[in-house]
Amino acid sequence: MDGYGRTNWVTRVGEYYTGVQVMLADLEGYGRPSLYAHKYTSFRYRADKGAIFKFSRSGSIVDRFEAETSILSIAAAPAASTGDGPGYLYAADNKNNLFKLDHRLNLLQKKSLNSLSKSKSKPLEIRLVGAH
Repeated sequence: MDGYGRTNWVTRVGEYYTGVQVMLADLEGYGRPSLYAHKYTSFRYRADKGAIFKFSRSGSIVDRFEAETSILSIAAAPAASTGDGPGYLYAADNKNNLFKLDHRLNLLQKKSLNSLSKSKSKPLEIRLVGAH
């Protein structure tokens, strides 16, 4: 949507029972933020899958990261906050995995946080929160 509430383009990234959330972030450090979106699935109704997408200004998907489970949240560490070089995108899924991705959504690191959960009776759920 533009600043006047008009729809510029629509790109379908999921099917029924799929949610999508979006975020603007300048991971490349050029001073122009890119549009990122992550999808999650209501796994009670369909196979649990997740993904993160990077969109061009015309609405085309230019990069993607596919996950076996729903991506619950994403947060950006923009290029300006990391010092020299590009920024990173962090994502958490519903199986307590934390992902570190570059600006092209290439996986740099994956960490399972299941070992941090001391109590087996109460599952740990991770959500990333970023300040913009």
